[in-house]
Amino acid sequence: MLAGGEPMDLTVVNPEIGDQGAELALIAALVPALADRSGIDVGSQKGAVAAALRRSGLGPIWLIEPHPENAERLRKRFGDDPSARVLELAIGERDGKGALHLAEDASGASLDAFHSLHPESFGAGLTWNGSVPVQVRSLDSLHSEGEIPGRVGLLKIDAEGADAEVLRGGAALAAEIVMVEYWRDLPGTLGPCPYELGELRALVEPLGPRRFLYVQHGRRHLSIGRWDTADPRSGEWGNLVFVADSLVQPAEAALPALDRALHERAERLIEEQEVAAQERLELIERLSAEQRDAAE
Repeated sequence: MLAGGEPMDLTVVNPEIGDQGAELALIAALVPALADRSGIDVGSQKGAVAAALRRSGLGPIWLIEPHPENAERLRKRFGDDPSARVLELAIGERDGKGALHLAEDASGASLDAFHSLHPESFGAGLTWNGSVPVQVRSLDSLHSEGEIPGRVGLLKIDAEGADAEVLRGGAALAAEIVMVEYWRDLPGTLGPCPYELGELRALVEPLGPRRFLYVQHGRRHLSIGRWDTADPRSGEWGNLVFVADSLVQPAEAALPALDRALHERAERLIEEQEVAAQERLELIERLSAEQRDAAE
């Protein structure tokens, strides 16, 4: 349930938010317990996740996105929201200039995600169609110039494999929740994860959060694991949701309802797969019967 009474149906796949409903529902459950409800969203893309965060009661929020077309979409989407500010920037370990390489799939279709300053380590399923120049800033630099606050309720990072760089450049910040991506190997897209779990924990803990839950996305499942444990298999990815000690109890209180919803989701997906398999079987049998009739 998002703050304000708007339900989030975790039992269905929601591609607009990258199927990150479980993470967003967990964060929404923690918003009332935050000492500071501001947020920084690094890698806002088209703003679907940021919109869910705003509906949960998070704000003001700084939306940081380097892709020019996505940044323009963000300005249009949040133009009437005085609590949302768009910064058209790439975030890195230090200030400078870079080239944002534009991702497309094997068919040549442009993608909404995976644009990167560092495409050399990505998987074989992505190709690149040129690049655009971007300004690169560190979070610490933005804070020192008053562009972003030094303390927030949420720091969410989706930097296409550069999450550790973002954290290294934001060591002076403080946050109650930090969400970053983590995986082992995604052969078709991001490739091997460029940072280890221990490295992420060492980078996040100075910001405030010491405990984490891992929301794991598999080919056919979505689950929230045990505290302080993350062990994705090849082809799986997820978000580490680090929380301050003050948020552990509210998180514990929210987990049973989230687990029930994800169990219902799994049951629904299994049922849909069984129905689809039965329909395919019936189609095969009908076509086979038609071929036999035609041959007689």
